[in-house]
Amino acid sequence: MTIAVIGHGRSPEGQRWGSRIDQCCTVVRMWDWYGWQGVADYGEKYSYGLFVLTPKGLSAFTSYHKIVPARKWLAYLGKPVRGDLPNGVPIEIVDPSPWVAEAQAMGGAGLSGRLTLTRGFVAAAWALCCTPYPDNVVLVGFDNVKLGINQPIEKSFCPEYWKMFNSRFESKLDKSYPVGHSKTETHDMAIEAPLLFKLAGERGLKLEYAEEVWG
Repeated sequence: MTIAVIGHGRSPEGQRWGSRIDQCCTVVRMWDWYGWQGVADYGEKYSYGLFVLTPKGLSAFTSYHKIVPARKWLAYLGKPVRGDLPNGVPIEIVDPSPWVAEAQAMGGAGLSGRLTLTRGFVAAAWALCCTPYPDNVVLVGFDNVKLGINQPIEKSFCPEYWKMFNSRFESKLDKSYPVGHSKTETHDMAIEAPLLFKLAGERGLKLEYAEEVWG
């Protein structure tokens, strides 16, 4: 039982991992993957889709999402929101607060002194903690998490994604996304991989990066 969790990193480009991804029993993606992640490299199986349950996150989701997952939405709980949640597909609320507490205990904090976990982390942690436990979890496109630092934006996000969504964060990039550093506004990239591997070890699971197992 293998779960593939698909991030936004560009490492899958040109690797033709699509068939490997689609052969996994479960595939978890960010809600905004569709339209820029090519099927040959990123696959098309879509078991669970994660979105952030904050006013801003729900607004973006409502405006832009184009395709629904086969099983469930995973709603990453940020703060209370008003408005309609998507219907027609079951929703599972994911509370990241226990993982945030663990990350803080390990020294994690963003530039602001606060800590929030990236969507990719939450999706991967959910995969590691869901029941029944998988045999292994493969992280696909988790480039910044693996490196533990912010890469230049053109390496972090492909041009197609940037064209679709750049207005949401371009204006504050210089201040909140220092390239070559582990911390962004409220994220700490250096803490996420160690915590994910800690969660995997506690459950006796194998956690791997796609580039290490699929070449």
